[in-house]
Amino acid sequence: MSVHLPLKWTLATVLGASLLACGGEHTATDGHTGAADTLDTVVEQRTTGLMNVGGKLFSIPSPVQTALLFRKLGVGYQKELPLPVEQLDKLTNKAGRALAMGMYGADLAYVTIEKDGSRALTTLGLIEKLSGQLDLTNAFDKALLERFKKNVAHEDSLLVLTGSAYRAADEYLKVNGRDDVSALVLTGGWLESLYLTVNATSSKNDQALAQRIGEQKRTLDDLITLLQGADKENLYGSLITEMKTLQTAFAGVTATYTFEKPVTDAKSKTTHINSTSVITVSPAQIKAIGEQVNKMRIQILA
Repeated sequence: MSVHLPLKWTLATVLGASLLACGGEHTATDGHTGAADTLDTVVEQRTTGLMNVGGKLFSIPSPVQTALLFRKLGVGYQKELPLPVEQLDKLTNKAGRALAMGMYGADLAYVTIEKDGSRALTTLGLIEKLSGQLDLTNAFDKALLERFKKNVAHEDSLLVLTGSAYRAADEYLKVNGRDDVSALVLTGGWLESLYLTVNATSSKNDQALAQRIGEQKRTLDDLITLLQGADKENLYGSLITEMKTLQTAFAGVTATYTFEKPVTDAKSKTTHINSTSVITVSPAQIKAIGEQVNKMRIQILA
C-alpha cells in the first residue's frame, strides 16, 4: 500500500500521556485551506516541539494527534481498547508501573477526545496513583488536578490542563536525574498509541491510519536508542529485545521524502509545510506490527 499524503511537521513534546507541550510561536500546517477544527488547532499549537531526554532530542508523535485523527476519520469509539482499570493492581515493579503510566496517559488522550468524561476522570485517578508509586507525587500540582476534574466536560481545557500536569512531571524527572523513568513512561505512551492505531485500522482500513503507522518506524529507532542510553543498570534488556523484534516488523516499511520550500505568513506567524512523504506499508506489514505490539502489551501488563 502506497500512501501519499502531506507530511505534517507537528511533533509532540511527550512524557507519558504524550500530552506535554513546549509550543513555540510557529505552527506548521499541511498546506490545506478551509475551516479548521478549533480543538485540532489548539492541540497543534500546544504540541509543537521535540522531546529532550538525557540531552538528546527525539521526535515522538502525540497520542492526542492520533485520537484527533480517529475522530476526523469517523473510526468510532471502542471502549474495550483502553487499559482496564483493575490492571494497575497487578503491576508491582518500577518498569511496569512507568510503562503503564505512559499507557494510561495515551488512553487519557483517547477517552478525552471521545468525550468519555467518566473514563477520563477514572484514568486520571490511576495516573495519580501511579505517580505516588513512582515517587512523583510532588511533581503534580494538586490544584491543577482539581481543575481537571472540574473541567471534565470541556475537552479542550482537559488537554491543556493535562499537558501542564505532565510538563511538571517532565521537569521533575529531569531535575532529579531519572531519565530511566522518563524513557519508560515515554515508551509506554508510544506503544499504547500504536496499539490503538493498529486496532482501529483492523476495523477501518484507512490510508491515513496506515500513514500514521508507517511513520512510527523512525520513532521506534529513536526509542530503542533512548532506552539503551537510559538503562544504566541493564534492567530493561527484555523490553529492548521486544522493541527490536518490533523493529524487524517495521523493516519493510519505506518512506520517500520530497522537499518543497515552506511558505511563511509573517502576519499570522504560521509556516505552511508543503513537503510530502510517501509511506509504503502493506497490509501484511501492518498485521505483523500489530501482532508484535499486542504481544508486548500483554507482556508488560502480565
